Amino acid sequence: VNVEDRAGGGGKGAGSGAGCRVFVGNLPYSASWQDLKDHMRAAGDVVFCDIMAEPGTALGSKGCGLVRYASSREARRAIRELTETTLKGRQIFVREDREADAGDVPPRGFGGGAGAGGLLAGSLW
Repeated sequence: VNVEDRAGGGGKGAGSGAGCRVFVGNLPYSASWQDLKDHMRAAGDVVFCDIMAEPGTALGSKGCGLVRYASSREARRAIRELTETTLKGRQIFVREDREADAGDVPPRGFGGGAGAGGLLAGSLW
């Protein structure tokens, strides 16, 4: 199963264009990928999201994540409208993913499946 299918993104290439991904910082450590996805849906169609893992910590989170939208327009809307919103009691920030120029290769710290390469288990839906 390719990552796009498991992520519910409408097949290969959905949301893979430049500018479709955003980095979300200052997440509460208790936030799950589902919490992040639900919050970020306010800006558009989320085709992939995940929380960056920090092995060895109590909750396993680095406190940041990555969200891919179906379009760059939705990603820009997320940056504009969801920065300084509150998720589980913490004010988050949203910016363009600086690693997005690497094509479809996830940025360092993210792997290709649940539990691999820095992903929290159960993070793909």
